[in-house]
Amino acid sequence: MANNMAGIAKFLGPNAKKLAGAALVGWIGRPENQTKALNMVQGLASSNPTQKLLSQIDLAIVAFEEIATNTAKDSDRFQLAETTLDELRTLRTRLQLPFPSAKARRENRKNVKVRFNELLAAANESL
Repeated sequence: MANNMAGIAKFLGPNAKKLAGAALVGWIGRPENQTKALNMVQGLASSNPTQKLLSQIDLAIVAFEEIATNTAKDSDRFQLAETTLDELRTLRTRLQLPFPSAKARRENRKNVKVRFNELLAAANESL
């Protein structure tokens, strides 16, 4: 399973893949995280686009939490991880908001996906 999680980290981008993959392998190695990891993998394989995006955001949150935890608090990498985590959590909340119509939900999901991709691209450039 750890190898699968490291492989899944590729969506984070070429620069973050190695770092995030290592962080995810460390995270999945802890027994208390295995159920959550399985749920994330299942969500990434979901045909529901909202569930898939939620799982991608969750995966990014886990990766950046591990980076923040395993990095010195005075480093630039720690600051990047903390800033990215704040925005990822905001995006996750935005994705879960109720909307009155399917069109509004799709538009919100599209906006969240665009911002998520921009955020990962900026994090990749900073790494």
